[in-house]
Amino acid sequence: MKDVPIASFVIITRNRKKVLFETLEKIYKRQTPPFEVIVIDNGSSDGTGDALGANFNGLVYKRLDANFGISAWNVGFKLAKGEFIVIQDDDSYPLFDMTDAVREFEKDERLGL
Repeated sequence: MKDVPIASFVIITRNRKKVLFETLEKIYKRQTPPFEVIVIDNGSSDGTGDALGANFNGLVYKRLDANFGISAWNVGFKLAKGEFIVIQDDDSYPLFDMTDAVREFEKDERLGL
């Protein structure tokens, strides 16, 4: 992605390769660029990282040596380049284009979460 991402989808995962791939496929299908996806791997042993790069263009992948649990979010937040961060579980996905929703926050400074 050449443009600065408007949204950074940050996902943490551990040994859930199949579910993660389904989630990533849906994110990439539904989102309008520019966006980025960051996957923080909590020490998976199922080969999660080996297959990600070839299947998802521009995905940022960081494998941790151990399972840090939810504190792994912080690693993803530090890597994120987007103006907004979308916290995404590895087994769920947005039903609509989140970049459209994020743009609403840009239009109205009174909006916040």
